[in-house]
Amino acid sequence: MNKERWFNKIVRDGCYVYYDKVELSSKQVALINFTQNIKEKEYLYSVAFNISNKKRHFVEETISTGRCGLEGLIWAKNKILEFEKWLMEDTWRSDSKKKIKIEIKWADQRRRKVYMWAMTRHGYKFDPYQKRIFKIIN
Repeated sequence: MNKERWFNKIVRDGCYVYYDKVELSSKQVALINFTQNIKEKEYLYSVAFNISNKKRHFVEETISTGRCGLEGLIWAKNKILEFEKWLMEDTWRSDSKKKIKIEIKWADQRRRKVYMWAMTRHGYKFDPYQKRIFKIIN
């Protein structure tokens, strides 16, 4: 994995946003964002995953207009796992006393079931109070 170019990075509302995208076999485009929020005791990365019929619906907007089936979901799961690995290889974060946490939220119950099914087997835990799954990776 090339650490220099692994994900694209922009600044939005004072936060770093790491993102990547891929064109699926359906000609729709999948986009995954990891928005970094630096808190007193942790680095929190919020995941946003979207499928769009139009390439213009990217980092500036998070509009999900498409359906992708398993192809996009498997791609997103693999990107999350790659991002975890990249964060731990990134020396300034892994040596920090702050926790590194990744959280995934959902729009509806159908997505919640899919995300929980896919990610709990990789160490993610359900937080019923904040309606998310999360993992502390250090």
